Amino acid sequence: HPVVARRDGLAVDLGFKMYLPLASEEVRRLKLTAGSIVRTGEDGKLVRDDDATKADLFTYCALAVRVVDGDTLAVTVDLPPHNEADKKLRLRGINCPEMDTPEGKAAKSFVQGLVDQAKSVLLTTTKPDKYDRYLADVFLVMNSGEEIFLNNTLLEDGHAVRMDASAPQEWS
Repeated sequence: HPVVARRDGLAVDLGFKMYLPLASEEVRRLKLTAGSIVRTGEDGKLVRDDDATKADLFTYCALAVRVVDGDTLAVTVDLPPHNEADKKLRLRGINCPEMDTPEGKAAKSFVQGLVDQAKSVLLTTTKPDKYDRYLADVFLVMNSGEEIFLNNTLLEDGHAVRMDASAPQEWS
């Protein structure tokens, strides 16, 4: 997670507009500045992560998933240390048919089947859309160890179409 400057000092940006204020002794101990990157260590304490890059940021484990439709999920996101956030996610870069169509129902059923077989769910997020759903890439880790990139799998199986820069502004 990135360390950011807030009104009252430095804080860890947990994502989803949630911040963990840092005590001054922790800032000194870890030699943190705005722009530093931290992670949660095995013991649940923050650790400075000098090897992390911006590409590593805003990646989470989802604790629970409810499939709303083919391209929208409701999740409980694990925000270490000791935090959770319930959020709606919109799969980034794709569009599935609406639920009032047979194709929309098939897309939801397809996603539900994959989610039901997943051992864990990993996601990376970007910004929220106008409906306050965070745009996300979702990875399902199956019991076999196989990792499925859900966004692409929906495209490959014909349950979604790619959205490009000309897509309606409501998605961006």
